[in-house]
Amino acid sequence: MKKKTNHIIKSLAVAFLGGLSLCSCTDFLTIYPTDKTVGENFWKNKDQVDQMVTGAYTGMISGSNIERFIMWGDYRSDVMRKTSALDNTTLDNITNVDLYPSSGYNSWSSFYYVINTCNLVMHHAQDVLAVDPDYTEGDYQTTRAQMLGLRALCHFYLVRTFRDVPYVTKAYEKSDDLTLDGQLAPDSTLQLCINDLVEAERGCYKYGTFAADDWRSVGLLSKDAINAILADVYLWRASLWSKTDKEKAKTYYQACIDYADKVIDSHKRFYENNYKGSASSDNATAPYYLLSGSQAFYQNFVEGNSRESIFELQFDGTSNVNNLVRQYFYKHKDATSTYGMLAGTIAVGNSVGDSPTPSKSSASTSALYQSENDYRFYDNSYGVNDANSSSFPIRKMVYNMAAYSVIPTSKQGYTYLQTRGFDNYKQNWIMYRITDVMLMKAEALIWTKGEGDGEAKELLNDIRERAGLPRNSQATKAQLQNERRCELAFEFQPSRFVDVIRWGLAPTLLTTPLHSVISKGQDGRIVTEEVEVYPARTYNPTYNKVFPIPERAFTGTENLTQNKGY
Repeated sequence: MKKKTNHIIKSLAVAFLGGLSLCSCTDFLTIYPTDKTVGENFWKNKDQVDQMVTGAYTGMISGSNIERFIMWGDYRSDVMRKTSALDNTTLDNITNVDLYPSSGYNSWSSFYYVINTCNLVMHHAQDVLAVDPDYTEGDYQTTRAQMLGLRALCHFYLVRTFRDVPYVTKAYEKSDDLTLDGQLAPDSTLQLCINDLVEAERGCYKYGTFAADDWRSVGLLSKDAINAILADVYLWRASLWSKTDKEKAKTYYQACIDYADKVIDSHKRFYENNYKGSASSDNATAPYYLLSGSQAFYQNFVEGNSRESIFELQFDGTSNVNNLVRQYFYKHKDATSTYGMLAGTIAVGNSVGDSPTPSKSSASTSALYQSENDYRFYDNSYGVNDANSSSFPIRKMVYNMAAYSVIPTSKQGYTYLQTRGFDNYKQNWIMYRITDVMLMKAEALIWTKGEGDGEAKELLNDIRERAGLPRNSQATKAQLQNERRCELAFEFQPSRFVDVIRWGLAPTLLTTPLHSVISKGQDGRIVTEEVEVYPARTYNPTYNKVFPIPERAFTGTENLTQNKGY
């Protein structure tokens, strides 16, 4: 966020949160070994509680979690593929929806590790009230709110990935004792997430409590972050009931709208109080609070912690390095590597305005970017609009130069140059930002009030206008779905795969081969040829929309049931 200081609200929450700083995962494990009971000298003062809260956040940025955000999300969709030069059978299996319970990619242990840490903090922190006068009731409520929010967020990931999962609220002092049983149906899990989040919202600080350039504004869970998660949970819950109980689904869609409004209104107030009408160079005189199209990529994905952000996992590049984004998006092995493990498909790199349209029509390549004047077309991937390419290196979360975006006059994408350093990969992981919430609300409006809803049009057109497009969206379901794919490509919390499951598109989308058209020289002239990027996948909607329960999870328990088909 820009260097404009906001009035800091004097509250107990600030006193508590002021003590939090991100430490390395190694530091955290030294504080609290996962295989030993915490000694009697722990849980004696406020600093020790703060260390454990930091430990929960550190668990969220573990390489295991970041890797699963990628594998459980966009990699299973139509926008991402394995780099062709990379030999990796496991990734091939996931692409082909050939999933195995023994695969390490479907391990859920790192999420339950964070969940157990949250439970331990809530179990022990209240006892500190009796022994440390510096740890107040206000501190405890803020502690509890942060841990409830993280616990709910982890369970929300798990239910979307595995469906029937245990909702763990008991604290286990030894990690080996952690018992996972009592799987719940998705709606029951979502209700427990909602219960935790509603309580968390009451104890979290207001967005804007800290100075505008303070990482804690978006690095810790604020009321806006909690409300964004609630909007997301209700949107997913509504989709579960949309075919069997339309009235119940309508109620949940309205809850999504209500929580989205809280976030949007809060961000508008922050913008009005801190930016609008100022001499700042970041679109401060705009009629709405979005960054300008030329500045959005730099401030959101290079500088980070922008005013559009709601919650993002923090990497400082020294004690916390985002090695997994570096490995998957930039350099797959070491500093000499020339490519990352993953790349964007033809769907993100060469399908402007549905032209050229492969003769074998594919939903995967249908009119993703509608204009060559869309900033996102060039910002998200390298080398776009190259008819000779069928995959495109990912630019989002890789490019890190201090430069604003431009629309190339040649309408050719940026050249792929590996100018970023290998070491100290400082790249935050955005969990929620304001355009995601705007799109959630627009979706809920369209699905309840019908296509063409006026308020949904305004939301979609605000996003389109910022991207350099005309305000001509008619707020159809197809336009909403496409706008999410353009705006949120490669961000993984608003996962493309999760979206197509929610919309019921997976049975068609994932069984349709992805084709591309390339140009090549032949007999002294340029001809086009249709090529297959990847073939049709065997997708069974009964069970392939979720991962199998991890094989190792069945050790020591008889109360887990494997997902059907695995």
